[in-house]
Amino acid sequence: MLNIVPGYIFRYLRKKQNLAIKTVANELEIDRNYLCNMENAKVDIPEHMMKTLINYYHINEEKSYTPFLNEKMIEFYFKKLISSTFDQEDLYKLEQLKNKYNDNFYRIYLDLIIFCYRAFKQKYNQNMEEMIKEIEKNISLMPKYYQYVFYIYVCNYEIREKEINQFHKYRKLLEGYSFSSFQAIILYTDILYHIYLNEYFMIPTDIEECKKRLAQEPNEMLENALTYIQGNFYRNIHNNKQAILMYTRYSDVCKQQNNLDGYAIGQNGIGWIYSLQKNYLEAISHYQKAYPYMQYADFYFDYAWCCYNVGDKEKALQLINQGKQSANLTVRWQLYLEWLEYMISNPYGKRCYQKLEKLYNEYFEELSLEMKNFLLIALINYHSYHQELNEVNRYTKQLIDLNIISNISLQL
Repeated sequence: MLNIVPGYIFRYLRKKQNLAIKTVANELEIDRNYLCNMENAKVDIPEHMMKTLINYYHINEEKSYTPFLNEKMIEFYFKKLISSTFDQEDLYKLEQLKNKYNDNFYRIYLDLIIFCYRAFKQKYNQNMEEMIKEIEKNISLMPKYYQYVFYIYVCNYEIREKEINQFHKYRKLLEGYSFSSFQAIILYTDILYHIYLNEYFMIPTDIEECKKRLAQEPNEMLENALTYIQGNFYRNIHNNKQAILMYTRYSDVCKQQNNLDGYAIGQNGIGWIYSLQKNYLEAISHYQKAYPYMQYADFYFDYAWCCYNVGDKEKALQLINQGKQSANLTVRWQLYLEWLEYMISNPYGKRCYQKLEKLYNEYFEELSLEMKNFLLIALINYHSYHQELNEVNRYTKQLIDLNIISNISLQL
């Protein structure tokens, strides 16, 4: 149960109006400590004081505490979230409510549920960081279990965004809670962390532990997400056959559940493997299946690269333009898209090299192993064409060293 007490609401309203507790106590002519205890539910609020505080904060029952957005509704959707039955339609409803009841105390709970769903399903928008800050400002008003669930999903979000310091910050906060539930998703987040650090030797154990936990706390959405992560793991250790099997299994389950975003992510994973194998026609067949549901800059680049390699330059340019207009476009992916655009017209021209050089100088350490290899090979090809042998040797040595280190890490 949420069990939101009136004192929490009054504290929320005081902070929202930027009022010091001393100021309110003086204006109401009551003891500051007494007001503090009421706000923190350490004492009951007498009926006459309840009316005084309601009048003081100008609470309009119909506007701010409408029965259409209340404790029962929050509990209903929170239970859907933690039982994995919360879906896109629920997200739409809550975002409509959020816009309608901007001043409502329960809006912070809407933010929490919306954020958690978006974080886990990777349905990010531009407000994710802002939502984290807004929820954190009011986190002390929430029951401990809600705080605990929120920090789990923040960890999940931060590691996916490769914000390693933020991940450590929130992972440490989680250690302050004593709940035994949701351990599967914590283990799942730790798997993402080990993938980020290229600690592949840890992942099989992590996966087995996560599976054991899922047997105790079933979560269909998380089970399928774990299948996808296994696909990533096998891809990273170059077991492409197993990776394709896992991505196919993930994609099929998503399609059965009418989760078309997940279906597209699985198809994209398969396409990516075939692209790495230079089987571009097979890759395109999977990218075509993902295309209606994927609107990410990196997807458009990968798809365009395959089209370029089979000679379909018109389609490649169309995809490049779509990538430049995608919502999640970063400077890094804009550089990749612009480089490919110049490649189509003049593959060894100066503009191509300028994009590659900028990517190498400013973003190399942020890239995945595959994209580091891709960038180094592109630089080697450019300098080979211009017969700049010192540069060819420099990037070739780095390419060899990078992959030797990677292979040692995998064997460990």
